[in-house]
Amino acid sequence: MLKDELKLELNQDKTRISHIDDGFSFLGFDIKRYAGTRGKPVVLIKPSQKSIHKLKTKIKNLTKRDSTYQPAWYKLIQINQITRGWSAYFRHVNAKTTFAKLDWWVMNRLFGWARKKHSKANWHVINTKYKHRDPKGRINFVCHLEDGSPIWLYRMNDRPIQRYWPGKHRPSYLEGILHTDFQDTPSPLQQPVSYPVKEQDQIRLLALRRDQYTCQHCQTKNVDLQVHHVVPVKQGGQEQLDNLITLCHSCHHKIHHG
Repeated sequence: MLKDELKLELNQDKTRISHIDDGFSFLGFDIKRYAGTRGKPVVLIKPSQKSIHKLKTKIKNLTKRDSTYQPAWYKLIQINQITRGWSAYFRHVNAKTTFAKLDWWVMNRLFGWARKKHSKANWHVINTKYKHRDPKGRINFVCHLEDGSPIWLYRMNDRPIQRYWPGKHRPSYLEGILHTDFQDTPSPLQQPVSYPVKEQDQIRLLALRRDQYTCQHCQTKNVDLQVHHVVPVKQGGQEQLDNLITLCHSCHHKIHHG
């Protein structure tokens, strides 16, 4: 399929087979299955240790002793540019804990750089100059421009985690495969068909396409959509198209939890 339909070839030197419990790294991400709560396994995607090491190396190079001649505000702008970009790249995965740890590390690194810059000053002078509470009430590194406006150290942990949802941007090759699979079969809209469990995802995709990827309660589009059983499976509901309805996460939660 990869070579014939998608026209892709695997690099033998960069390709390996790994068990999901052992995990693997891909494009700066560590993907691994962990033992979750109540014994239910969960797959987590986190920034890889290699990516974290590269980020720390960049920050270390910017805060070397031979760079103390540069203004503090210029140094802070450089670091903020790096941390903003790094956190934006990993904003779709389980990175909150990593962001918090790196925030603390970067701030301590900056205070160490300030200590080298003002080698004759004691810690009290440095703290008075650079250590203040930011608008959110947290201790943070700050410096001021010539006009007196403050520049705060960007905290990566402030970056909201945004779960990726492709919405209407579905791969063209996937649309082609789905069209080929169903173009010669009777429309399930006309006659409900019971599908085997292994085709559960296909019938749910049909429900999403039928509802035009729109929540049928609040009419919102391109959000975290889910497929809901009108008659619950526990009460005899079937995995049929006429028993499925598209809901957003909020409306789905209200139905099940009030």
